[in-house]
Amino acid sequence: MEWTQTFDFSMPVDRVWEAFNDRSTPAPWNHVFTGDPYFGRGSMTVTEGARQDEGPERSLTWSETEGDDTVQMTVTCVSTATGARITITRFGFGDDSMLANRNGGRLLGWAESMHDFATFLEHGVRQVRHRPAGDGFRRLGLLGADLVETASGVVAGRVNDGLARAAGMAAGDFFLTA
Repeated sequence: MEWTQTFDFSMPVDRVWEAFNDRSTPAPWNHVFTGDPYFGRGSMTVTEGARQDEGPERSLTWSETEGDDTVQMTVTCVSTATGARITITRFGFGDDSMLANRNGGRLLGWAESMHDFATFLEHGVRQVRHRPAGDGFRRLGLLGADLVETASGVVAGRVNDGLARAAGMAAGDFFLTA
């Protein structure tokens, strides 16, 4: 099973590659390298493979092993006329429907992770998916709210039609944790 997706960014390749590989703070695009990717609710072994940080094509490979399943990942980053392009290729992990959900789903996968990465590149803020204790802000996404971590705290970004909007949540609302 193989899944490939390409994402374009209007920033120089050096900036995109450096941000993608910054492991100083956990983020959806680097979480497998920055600690416990399941926040204590599962286990995965990550093995980093080859890395190319210089030249016209930067690349990184790794594998993720979860139980009896192993996924092979390759990320390449190249310069384009308008900025940089990241291509992610994933081999393995179950049947067609499982692979599509893990990679393209709204609350899972690389499609969401790269949306968060673009937000980080363009605005310098990280989407909030989990609190450090592992409790989920992510479940608010099920209610129709995208959350952003700013220097001031966690703020509602876009609020879509759904339970969040019906409850009166608006863009810019701050969230407090107990």
